[in-house]
Amino acid sequence: MAFEGCKLLVQKGLSNNFQVSHSLTMSNAMPSGYRFGATYVGASKIISMQEAYPILIGDIDASGNLQANIIHAPTDNIRCKMMAAIQDSKWQSLQLTSDYKGSDFTASLTMGNPDFLSGTGMGIAHYIQNVTKNLALGAELAYQASPQIPGGHIGVLSVLGRYTGSDYSLSAT
Repeated sequence: MAFEGCKLLVQKGLSNNFQVSHSLTMSNAMPSGYRFGATYVGASKIISMQEAYPILIGDIDASGNLQANIIHAPTDNIRCKMMAAIQDSKWQSLQLTSDYKGSDFTASLTMGNPDFLSGTGMGIAHYIQNVTKNLALGAELAYQASPQIPGGHIGVLSVLGRYTGSDYSLSAT
């Protein structure tokens, strides 16, 4: 039997809201190294015992490669998320999402790698409305702009429906 690797993970809660982690990986199959992580779960917006905001999660390795997530709920109906990755001192990815949940509808807007100066990136907007207790109808628009796309941009519109019964759910796009 061949040795594939090992991982040492040490986590320490510094307070009710803050935790740090140290991870050391040794492997033949994937890059080995050290990572430091930190997690903060705020107490400024407590929705339930399992749901408190803001949430900040970060992870960085010895080369400075960073992965970060921020999740916040400014109101009971709105959730905002940001996910970012920096590798080799360059932004690799950025995703921004905002969700609004009404009493009988949900709306969401997501932007992926937006670069407003060069006019590139991706955006997705969706809306779903409960028409009756069992039937929901909605639409989604996905748009991407990039020099690599013929014509410079592309958009796709989808419609969707969902019917929910007592013990089943049917969905179609």
